[in-house]
Amino acid sequence: MMERIYEILLKISNSGIKEDTSQSDSRHIQFVNYCSMITILSIMVFCAFDSIIAFNRLKEPILISILFIPLFIVTIYLNKKFRYVISRHLLAISCISLTFIIAGVYFGKEAGEHYLFFLFAGVALVVNPISNWKTIAVVSLICAFAFIYIELFADSSKVLTPFPSEYIKPYKLFTSLFVFFTFIIVLVFYETSITHKDKQIELNTNNLNKINQELNKINEELLISHDVLVKMNSTKDEVFSIMDHDLRSPIGNILGATEILTRSFKNDDKKTTELFMDSIRESSKNT
Repeated sequence: MMERIYEILLKISNSGIKEDTSQSDSRHIQFVNYCSMITILSIMVFCAFDSIIAFNRLKEPILISILFIPLFIVTIYLNKKFRYVISRHLLAISCISLTFIIAGVYFGKEAGEHYLFFLFAGVALVVNPISNWKTIAVVSLICAFAFIYIELFADSSKVLTPFPSEYIKPYKLFTSLFVFFTFIIVLVFYETSITHKDKQIELNTNNLNKINQELNKINEELLISHDVLVKMNSTKDEVFSIMDHDLRSPIGNILGATEILTRSFKNDDKKTTELFMDSIRESSKNT
């Protein structure tokens, strides 16, 4: 069961990664998917916490939080469709908007949910390539201004559903711990991803080195075979040269003798005929 869940999560985290996707781009795509899944889980955890302590008083912010879940599913879907930039922007906008609505409109600063803006600024750094420094800077500034606004200017007495005062301290502690551990989890995922990719690259490099060594060995064997073939070809030419030299003379003698034999046979010169027949026999034997 756990293996099946792991396979599903792994498949979701790899949504949008193609065979030719670079290592750096793969990490950023994965982290958008990781953060989307973590955010969905976080919303469910926060909603469960709010439901347990005061569902009737907090049902409206709970409902709004749940309505944001499809946006994070869409974020993963956009990655799957290779719309990476839109996916990253939607992730940032959704996280910032939801937190600002809950902290600034419903709960107020006492609940401490605006501490999540620190997490979002860090997430912007890991989901965007460093070349997108403008996007990282803009998201970080928006998070900073949103935090400052809620911390300094938001009037907690005018929010729609003030958080129950008896649960503010544990909720604030829970939010702070959540920010801390979520950030640690993101960093662990980031480091694990880099380590996994580095090991994969090292493994591929070792395999390529082995293949290269085998190819070098085969190349050396081919060079040796080439030298042997060159020598054999040279030997063949030498043999044919010797044969040509050694056969040319006796075959020429036989040919000359047969011409004389033909004439002597026509002239009925038996003595000459017998002489050259013996000569032909001897030359053929020697050849």
